[in-house]
Amino acid sequence: MLALAFGGAALARSDRYSPKNDDAVALLRDGKIAEALQILEPLAEAGDARALSNLAIVYDRGYGVAPDAQKALRLTRLSAQQGFAPAMFDLAVNYLQGNATPVDTDAALLWLRRAVDQGYDPAQYTLGLLYRSGRGVEQDDAAAFALFSAAARQGNRRAQFQLIGAYRDGAGTARDAQLSYMWAWIAAQNGEQRAVESLAHHAAGLSPQAVAEAERRGRRCIDSGYADCG
Repeated sequence: MLALAFGGAALARSDRYSPKNDDAVALLRDGKIAEALQILEPLAEAGDARALSNLAIVYDRGYGVAPDAQKALRLTRLSAQQGFAPAMFDLAVNYLQGNATPVDTDAALLWLRRAVDQGYDPAQYTLGLLYRSGRGVEQDDAAAFALFSAAARQGNRRAQFQLIGAYRDGAGTARDAQLSYMWAWIAAQNGEQRAVESLAHHAAGLSPQAVAEAERRGRRCIDSGYADCG
């Protein structure tokens, strides 16, 4: 399965691709699949990378068409080869999970790193997980922390959740219970259910004053667009 759906970053507006993609996405969200395909298919045939990626999602999920994982993979690869970061990420996920292709961790790493080079936060988060676990790479907490931090500062709530443990355990960074709680609070504010459910646990051991200060810093971090999270 491809990692992104129609509400995701793959459908972000960009001047590099036809604005007709936005019309197609709106139609898809309204369930008007046939009308959306009338827009997407000519764009994809003309090589529009975003349309190729969107069309891949249609065939992967079977939105109004028979699911076709192989076609979805081909379309994703064509989009990725043009440098479209969401498609590069989706292609990497296919290689990691063995979706319509044999598992190939080296190929996954190649495409993840290319997406990371464009600052694509789902790729940063996923590559961080690989460095933390040592899958396909030498285990490296510092590299994982750097990737989680980069994604977290783009608002990626799953990466924000990973920073809780990094600061709590000193994995790739210095231990800091207050920063650990701050990122738990931020992730909870952003709807990360695991953080919501464990927020009281992460506050344990901190004084009420430290909790209040961490939440103040967390609010400042969010309000600054993640520019001021120290």
